[in-house]
Amino acid sequence: MTQWLPGMRITAARLNDQAGLWTSYTPTWAATGGGGVLGTGGVIAGSWTRIGRSITARVALTFGTGANAGSGFWTFTLPVAAAAVATGQAGLGIGMATNAGVAINLGVAYVSGGATDVSVFSDGAGAPWGANRPFTWGIGDNVTILAVYEAAT
Repeated sequence: MTQWLPGMRITAARLNDQAGLWTSYTPTWAATGGGGVLGTGGVIAGSWTRIGRSITARVALTFGTGANAGSGFWTFTLPVAAAAVATGQAGLGIGMATNAGVAINLGVAYVSGGATDVSVFSDGAGAPWGANRPFTWGIGDNVTILAVYEAAT
């Protein structure tokens, strides 16, 4: 966000920077051990908004037929890189994993300082959600993440 100075003119870009309009983006989903496949009918989508240097990002993934959750833990790319922070996290949020027709699990979305991706942790686990966490993924299962963080620029 640019600081307003005497003599600056109002432009569409400056107004949009303040308005918090939602913009679509396509996040990249990665399994650290590889092998992740959305399957036929599987989708991943994202949207985000910015007010100053505050970013709110939303990611949704649904597995289709023939999906493979891969191995290892998962990361999802953010629309804008997070700020490098001296201590703590650049941002936090919530994750919801839906085991279709069975259960819903909640977790904490974690954006580390300087990161370009987000992961979700739950149940005191030392590793983020992934191939078998918080459950074994299958057709129709989905994950939704909402994270708020400080942008690098």
